Amino acid sequence: AATRDLTIEDAAAAAEAIGAGPTLNRMERSSVSKQLNVGKRYRAGYDHIAVTQLLNAHAKARVFHLDFFNAAMGWMTPARLAAFTPQSVANALHAFAKFPELYSTDLQRRQLRAVFATFVPEVSRRLEDFTVQNLVNIIQAFSLLGRSPDEVLVGVMHVLLQRKDRWNTQDVANLASGLARLERWDPESFTALSGTLVSLSAAAFR
Repeated sequence: AATRDLTIEDAAAAAEAIGAGPTLNRMERSSVSKQLNVGKRYRAGYDHIAVTQLLNAHAKARVFHLDFFNAAMGWMTPARLAAFTPQSVANALHAFAKFPELYSTDLQRRQLRAVFATFVPEVSRRLEDFTVQNLVNIIQAFSLLGRSPDEVLVGVMHVLLQRKDRWNTQDVANLASGLARLERWDPESFTALSGTLVSLSAAAFR
């Protein structure tokens, strides 16, 4: 279909599919940009799946459209966030944090923190429903803004520590960097991180 005839779902799925590759050449990046330009015009047709697909496509392709991000942030009211799946909640936070353009000044950082604050009740309510990767991505997202509400950090870390047997090396690396950015040095977390890393390293050489 011609770009102008795409629905919001078409644009989101196409952009995410094109952006899924490890690298994009100039033509592919241009194609993603066109799909994303379609997506940002359809705010009336947004749902949590389309929005998070579009956010992920931006993040994967490293294409930044400020109009879309502003529209998406404005659309994500507490009532709409209540309809998000746990995956959509984690993906949205992670995608926003991928773009320093959204928090490069003090004012922008305060604005994005206010957006993240609307996610806090949903994160707290769904803690047991997130995957390990979701939870690590949530810590990473809040850490990139330099602040995580205690109710988020304590709750997320409690669940992650219960599931430390499911951590992989990427989880350990991302979680360690996120906690370091937040300057959270509690012994239990870092003992778990170091112990898991030793176990994973030993398993890799068996």
